Amino acid sequence: MGKMWCKRVGWIALISIFYAAGAFAQAVSVEGDFFPDILGYQTFKCDFHMHTVFSDGDVWPTLRVREAWSEGLDAIAITDHIESQQKAEYVKGDRNTSYQLAAQTGEQYGITVIPGGEITRSMPPGHLNALFIKDCNPLQTRRWQDAVAEVKKQDGILIWNHPGWERQQPDGIARWYPQHDSLLQMGILVGIEVVNGNDYYPEAHQWCLDKNLAMFGNTDVHSSIYDHPDVDIIKHRPMTLVFARDNSAAALREAIIDRRTCVYWNDFLIGEERFLRAIFDSAIVIKNRKADLIGRNSFRTQVINNSGFTFNLQLESLDPLVEYNRTIRLKPGSKNILSLRSRNSRQTIVEKVKIHYKITNMLVGPGKSLVIPVAFDLNIKAKE
Repeated sequence: MGKMWCKRVGWIALISIFYAAGAFAQAVSVEGDFFPDILGYQTFKCDFHMHTVFSDGDVWPTLRVREAWSEGLDAIAITDHIESQQKAEYVKGDRNTSYQLAAQTGEQYGITVIPGGEITRSMPPGHLNALFIKDCNPLQTRRWQDAVAEVKKQDGILIWNHPGWERQQPDGIARWYPQHDSLLQMGILVGIEVVNGNDYYPEAHQWCLDKNLAMFGNTDVHSSIYDHPDVDIIKHRPMTLVFARDNSAAALREAIIDRRTCVYWNDFLIGEERFLRAIFDSAIVIKNRKADLIGRNSFRTQVINNSGFTFNLQLESLDPLVEYNRTIRLKPGSKNILSLRSRNSRQTIVEKVKIHYKITNMLVGPGKSLVIPVAFDLNIKAKE
């Protein structure tokens, strides 16, 4: 049975490597998933929640690194369930082995691998990812409070995973419990998964804003990422963007504690306004903002998107004097036209204006899109 299982794992790994090679060929040939550096920091693409055969996953730890590399990620965390080693009969090692194997491969591929593990308990407090820890083994305790105390002792941090997971919240609504207040007061709970796989939790999004917590979007993948059940539903792998000095574990940890993260999910960016606005401002160039027109002639200016993210713009409100594009879709690496003209050929307009566009796929709060002003100098002369 052991030999048969090993052969099966070998075939899975081999097939997954072929998938990974194909995905890498695609990744370097398309313009996608590129985000600008902002606010003096570099932007790193990360996934801090995934499993291997050392708990209840289906793949070897080194494959997680290759998958991440093929999809352009910069950092990952192996977070196998601390309390469950379902394949222990076939896979030998302690609760640090999956990280150790992945970290060795990570050095070869330029992927930072964060040491971690998932404290898997009933709600409350639910499932918690322990990151930046030194030794997973002491976290296997009867009481979850003792596991958390060990994380704190090791100077690690906690992320609350999938707070609205239907197995623990049948109605899919995330709820905050006194146990989470306790973790917050300890200073050890630093973030929440706003997105897990294909699930978005608006309650968690608001908690991060209200309680000053970092936002996370992770896959929680157990099978190969190319065999993920949501692969045909979501447009790309969910990930956490981290704005850090560099890609070292220390710099990523500092950025997370300082809440410099946002979530990239299903062609949406979810995060604090300061980060989403900075991404837009760094990615978008408007070539000319001075409009000299006569009558109802149209003024056209070029808008360039230098990122790999698609921005979907919708005009916030109509202007009584000037017409603007109602909607604009700024695709990755594209050049676009923004046009305006007077509503009345016999009116003269000389003023500075700001038109406001709502970016419908950038969420600064549950149901709340980022709104950006676009300034123009208007010099419109009436037609004689």
